[in-house]
Amino acid sequence: MACMNAPALDWCRRYRLPCADASTYAADAANLKRIGWAKFKMMRDILKKGYHVHLSDLDVSYLKPLAPAVEEVRRPGGRVGDCGEW
Repeated sequence: MACMNAPALDWCRRYRLPCADASTYAADAANLKRIGWAKFKMMRDILKKGYHVHLSDLDVSYLKPLAPAVEEVRRPGGRVGDCGEW
């Protein structure tokens, strides 16, 4: 979970959730037009540290299993951006 301020980070740690201090991205997240870039900057920095990332918003729901779509995208010649029917 990306925590944009100290109280959110404290709450996250109190419940022993996987927490990331994202306060450095808070300035970008304050502007709705730039919030998407804040997420991508944070994802880039986490990937540079060698971690795996699954980026999702709270208003997203998955109606089908996610793993087959991920495998399709990773497969050489896979359909990127269109997972179609799997």
